[in-house]
Amino acid sequence: MIFGINFGFQLSSIGGFFMALVFMVLTFATFVGFGLTLGGVFEDTEGFMGLVNLIQMPIFFLSGAMWSFPDFIKA
Repeated sequence: MIFGINFGFQLSSIGGFFMALVFMVLTFATFVGFGLTLGGVFEDTEGFMGLVNLIQMPIFFLSGAMWSFPDFIKA
């Protein structure tokens, strides 16, 4: 939130600040719970890393980090 304020993000009221803070904490708790659940399912790191690659690689390639898409594909 400090970086957002430095880049011009403005909250309309103090209630908005606390709602953003609650949203960040809930998002954090959700992802921690998801990671712990997946960590408990897999018995070794190789299986977990396989799942991470299954999720991460399409996102990485579709992000355009390695090359940009042609103009007719871009939204």
